[in-house]
Amino acid sequence: MNTSAPAASASDAPAVNSTAREARGNHVAVSARATRGARQKGQALSSVRTWRAQDPQGANELIVRAYTVASGRRAIGATVRLIALAIVVLSGCHRALPSPATQAAPVAAVVPAAPPTRYAARVVARIPHDAEAFTQGLAFHEGALYESTGLRGRSSVRVLNATTGAVTRRRAVSDEHFAEGLTVLGDRVFQITYQTHTCFVYDAATLEPVATHTYPGEGWGLTHDGRSLIMSDGTDTLRFLDPTNFAERRLLRVTDHGAPVDQLNELEMVEGEVFANVWHHDRIARIDPLTGRVVAWIDLPFSRASQGLEEPEAVLNGIAYEPSTRRLLVTGKLWPAVF
Repeated sequence: MNTSAPAASASDAPAVNSTAREARGNHVAVSARATRGARQKGQALSSVRTWRAQDPQGANELIVRAYTVASGRRAIGATVRLIALAIVVLSGCHRALPSPATQAAPVAAVVPAAPPTRYAARVVARIPHDAEAFTQGLAFHEGALYESTGLRGRSSVRVLNATTGAVTRRRAVSDEHFAEGLTVLGDRVFQITYQTHTCFVYDAATLEPVATHTYPGEGWGLTHDGRSLIMSDGTDTLRFLDPTNFAERRLLRVTDHGAPVDQLNELEMVEGEVFANVWHHDRIARIDPLTGRVVAWIDLPFSRASQGLEEPEAVLNGIAYEPSTRRLLVTGKLWPAVF
């Protein structure tokens, strides 16, 4: 499945106004180093000004540089971000600084975040899928699909042929557990459970169990960023966990234009962003893992109804990414196909 993005519309960089009382001296050009640094990042440098000012005692020189930088286009998505920078450099710091009454700090305009971009997904292939599999997690690893299936008494971890959808390896999960999200980190498969606070760890090559971890609360979706496991629990918060002991490293609250996005479910890390489906919705959120902001939504062209399924819980719940082809693979609970 590919996603097609609308063309990005450029906007002007916000003005940055800086003043310094008692300012005098010559207007000088911004340093070549700042200019070169901006150009190396594909950025446009504009409105560059430098002022020099002296405090009333003439002991300390205040240099104020203000400039704007418009960043280049990101690799994924079409949003142009505008960055405003104001740099204040003080020299002669061995003497007392001027009082607030003798200088004015640079003032930067506050620009609201742009609304998330919307993408429409296009189906490019269809892979057969076990229509009895209550899919809870999906991941692509070394040419194969790894899947976690749920429901008590029917939960399993399995490996699928990525071309035919055939199950090539399977291990059942004990009946008291309702298996949930899954991810593959290194040579280990991590599979969490819904309400029994347990993560099973398997050898990726054999699916033999190698460890278990516990955690508080519910487990829904799971992915990783190469260093931490990232887990959802049905709320608007993602947990970043140490894969060696499940210690909590940080929490990330997910928002869309400031409003919380809850019921986050299946997760997948895709080129530096966390992709998440929202329970009972046919769209995927693209989340900035540093800020928690939803930067885009991907609307999917299929749903439970389009699959001809009457089961209310037969909803979207599997996201996998194939880096070599940049294909996104999605499926759902009891769906007969992976798209």
